[in-house]
Amino acid sequence: MISFITGNITYKKQQEEFHFFYHKYQNETCSISGIITDIEYMTKHQRIKECITIEVTNIEIENNKTNNNIAEATKEKKTVKKIDPINIQIYSPFTTQCKVSDTIKLEAIIIKRPANASFFSYLIKKNIHASVFLNQNNIVLEKRPNYSFWRWIVNTKYHILKRIQNK
Repeated sequence: MISFITGNITYKKQQEEFHFFYHKYQNETCSISGIITDIEYMTKHQRIKECITIEVTNIEIENNKTNNNIAEATKEKKTVKKIDPINIQIYSPFTTQCKVSDTIKLEAIIIKRPANASFFSYLIKKNIHASVFLNQNNIVLEKRPNYSFWRWIVNTKYHILKRIQNK
């Protein structure tokens, strides 16, 4: 009974975080920076080659303000708290040069809440706040560490799965 109540409270908290995220960033044009936590190579899909998961470290909202008939764009910088990580999945139709633990930046991303309620529930379950589908390679590499323990783990996992598939 206690585990049911704890699970229900956790799920409600997660739902509130997602609703707050979309309330704050809905239909906003943003630049998003984050650290790559996982890369999945989509071998079964013809149109999508990679699924990159990032943990967002920074979101900048572009505000277009009109002042005396002159449009000026300003960027409002929002640093994301580490208490509640925001995760975004990037689906790419081509192979990128990204690696786990790289810090990357995506510019001119418009955040929209999914219209499909079941897909929204799926995102909550997977703890993915948004999905980005790339048309072109607009990923900017900001930083790549020389060595990363997490990169080694993901590469080892990938090579093991590749060997299993080849058998």
